[in-house]
Amino acid sequence: MMAWMLRYKYARRKDPEGLIDAMNYGSKCSQSNFTNEDCLFINIFTPLLDLEIKSEDSRFFTSKDDTIPGNYAISDMTEALQWTKRYIKFFGGDPNRITICGQSSGAESQILRCMRSATATELQNADMHLPYSHFMQWGTVIDKVYLPDAVENLAMKRPPLSVMGGVTAGEWLLFEQGNIRDHLKSDAYMRQGIIHRLRDLYEMKCWNNYDAILQRTISHYIDSQKVPDDDHVVMAGIWIKLMSDLDFTAAVLRDLKYFATTGSAAYLYSFDYLSPLAWSWLNVTELRLAPHSSDKSYLYEEGCKGYKCQDEDIALRDTIQRCWVNFVLTGNPTPISSGLPFIWPKLDGSNRYVSVMPSPENDSRAKLQNVLKNDRHFQKLRNKFKNLKTDPILDFLRYEKYSEVKKEVDTHNEKFGKGETTYKAEVNKFTVASEDELPPFTLKMPPSSTVFIKDSGKRQKRDENSTSSLSDSVDWRPFMKPILDQESCGGCWAFAMLGMLEGFLKINEKDLSPLSVQQLLDCDRATDSKYGLANGGCDGGYFQVASNFLKNNFVTSGSDYPFTGSSGPSSACITGLPFISPKIITFDTGYVSMSQINNDSIVKLEKDMEDRVRKGPVAVGLATASAMFSYGSGIYDGQCGSSINHAVVIVGFTPDYWIIRNSWGADFGEEGHIRLARKAGSDACMIYRYWAQALKIGDWPQITNETLTTPQASTPLVGLPRKKGV
Repeated sequence: MMAWMLRYKYARRKDPEGLIDAMNYGSKCSQSNFTNEDCLFINIFTPLLDLEIKSEDSRFFTSKDDTIPGNYAISDMTEALQWTKRYIKFFGGDPNRITICGQSSGAESQILRCMRSATATELQNADMHLPYSHFMQWGTVIDKVYLPDAVENLAMKRPPLSVMGGVTAGEWLLFEQGNIRDHLKSDAYMRQGIIHRLRDLYEMKCWNNYDAILQRTISHYIDSQKVPDDDHVVMAGIWIKLMSDLDFTAAVLRDLKYFATTGSAAYLYSFDYLSPLAWSWLNVTELRLAPHSSDKSYLYEEGCKGYKCQDEDIALRDTIQRCWVNFVLTGNPTPISSGLPFIWPKLDGSNRYVSVMPSPENDSRAKLQNVLKNDRHFQKLRNKFKNLKTDPILDFLRYEKYSEVKKEVDTHNEKFGKGETTYKAEVNKFTVASEDELPPFTLKMPPSSTVFIKDSGKRQKRDENSTSSLSDSVDWRPFMKPILDQESCGGCWAFAMLGMLEGFLKINEKDLSPLSVQQLLDCDRATDSKYGLANGGCDGGYFQVASNFLKNNFVTSGSDYPFTGSSGPSSACITGLPFISPKIITFDTGYVSMSQINNDSIVKLEKDMEDRVRKGPVAVGLATASAMFSYGSGIYDGQCGSSINHAVVIVGFTPDYWIIRNSWGADFGEEGHIRLARKAGSDACMIYRYWAQALKIGDWPQITNETLTTPQASTPLVGLPRKKGV
């Protein structure tokens, strides 16, 4: 089938078959000096898969009815992406990690009154001779197939993504170079000449309020400059700036703002470098701006066309490539691990961006430096968070997050004031921790083949006929020891287990000193013979494995074996210390997998948890979300995580909420606690699914020191680590 026969048809799936000659590049799409419609190829470079889909103008044509509905270029790109997802694994790629990159537009305007039978040359020539040929009306239409709604509406429905976009300092210079070279001193670069050109622009005429927009544009770009009418150079610069904003900058900034509004991490840049050796014909300093597509040249090592690369070119190429690779790998062009000497701020209301130069500059860096020194609230919070690295680059990232969270907290508390939520948020010590210092929660649950339900010990059976005798509220907080801060150690499992145990012992009239969390972190490191699992200190642990350790070992006091904020291998376990806590011979431990959860089971699990808490504190798993870091007071009804990732202790309940003891320090929330909302049919951030509770005391330690049972350690299989500082 000839390529022209598919001109106004949607792309078709093409699976590979037989041998393909891949020694040469495929044809380019039609340009002003040549034509070829057979131009849809995928260039594959392992480990990178490079999709180069150049938009053919005719692929945006529409008859505005079902005959030729349009958006064929979108169809081409969609099929190319689907092909990539299907076959990328055969080239060493991950079908779930695809980064899409696009450059320039390829979409022009004016509808051509041509039919499929026209030749590609005729189409191209018609295109080039239409008025306003710089940006024709080739564009997207609502076709109900690829675009079911207006682009602006769809943009507000996008899921959060990481996105990077930018422009060059002189986008329009590329298209204006002929006029500047040959007609710089003409009327075209005088006030009336620019206004005349502006009036005839299709981009201006598409506005419904054309006259008002025209006058505002003249006022902002031309009359505000107070430039002599015969200063052709400045007038040319005004025209380049105006057209660059109209056709490039405004669109890029608008779309990135759409992304930022919907929760995406959006990064904006301006490419501001033109080598002194490039564009040698342009000797007017004021007009030597980086033209359209010049950023791409450095990204793909095409930067030095017609001259030898200088040190500045090489430095710029290295910086751009590192930032782009970082973005593909992490979603952040300048993560802390990159070692780059600057930070790339996310786009916010102040339109912050990075100026891409051989030595990139952050446009707000000097201002931020001053703010960091003078914002006492930020400094106070920063000093509260222990073990933060002293690094000016990190402080920029912290302050960026601090500023964003402050806005979120203010917005949330407005809802609290209106009664739309039941808890108040606050800016606290976690607000100043950068995202790299608070990595994603990584608590992993036991394998589904491991059944922990009713591990040992039988709870008293609930008497459904005597529920009136049961208390509808319990509060064990007066029986608990002071709340500790686990800092950057992912040992929430140990804090929860010993916090629960301390409360259990005091309820049973065994009021001891606070127990040593560090002992559990350092010494409970062996593979458990019953479950085949191992705890990993600050890298995570299991309730069930910890309960077996506490069945076989006594525990010393926190003052004799204090918390250090980290843990080592089992060889770091300190022995020979006096013990104060007994062995616990009976635990109730359990884990309910997702497959066992339904509305009926949630009701039963909730009642069972009430029964446990009536007897004493219970260590539980919690599905924590980032919003919980900003909890201040009240009944938390905010977002929960999608899986259990943190360990806490339930120390009470009422009909409306559970009382949760955390290990983020007494200065978090309500003196270290969270009141977690109870809702019918909800499992309250999954706290009913994974638990451990001490039930029966065994032997007490002798007066003389006793050797700790510490089998040979092995590598942890999986753990309950949390975010640093969580």
